[in-house]
Amino acid sequence: MISKTALLTWLACGLATWAVADQSNMATPGLKSLSSQEFVDSAAVGNMKDVRLSQLALRTSENPQVKVFATRMVTDHSAVNNRLEVIANQEHLDFPSTNTFAGNDPMWNNAFVEHPETVKDAYLLQTNMPNFVDYQEFKHIQSLSGREFDLAYAHAMVNDHINMVNLYTAASGNLPDPKLRKFAADTLPGIREHSQMAQKLENQVASQTAGVQGTKPAPRVATANDSEK
Repeated sequence: MISKTALLTWLACGLATWAVADQSNMATPGLKSLSSQEFVDSAAVGNMKDVRLSQLALRTSENPQVKVFATRMVTDHSAVNNRLEVIANQEHLDFPSTNTFAGNDPMWNNAFVEHPETVKDAYLLQTNMPNFVDYQEFKHIQSLSGREFDLAYAHAMVNDHINMVNLYTAASGNLPDPKLRKFAADTLPGIREHSQMAQKLENQVASQTAGVQGTKPAPRVATANDSEK
């Protein structure tokens, strides 16, 4: 008969082994199911959203740091989407409409609508349901101004670039299309740099806002070194 101690040890080892395997599976969720078309859709819409928000920031914000960052985002993400669209066309993949998120986009048009200007926002909302949350976020940030806008814009840039890093990391190792896989790998370092820039901007804007509003800084946490002073 196996002893109670041995049984518990065996169970613990089994659970540990299962946990390691389970964590391995969880570390790369959905990577095997990421198709080339799904990557094109997600990457293109992500770039469009950040271009539109950054163009909005250039018109709305009075913060020089926000404007410098937004200018970089418009330039870089437009260039990335231009390269992505070329590859998508070469690989016979659909590329999302460039009017996404921009009800006031002067380039917006739809040949199947008799009077497109009269239904622009409603049409965008209806046809972009897969990106409904992003669309709502864009509309919300568009309604803000001043430091509220700066904070919301910076926070959106942080979250968007975290998602982009994950997307491009997955695509660079798992996409079936070699051209798109190389595109993702080549673009990933720039996306990571953007992510770091966005985090820095959010910290700067938050600090500036706290100072203007008179918000007290968070209390300093005592460390072991304090007792030596």
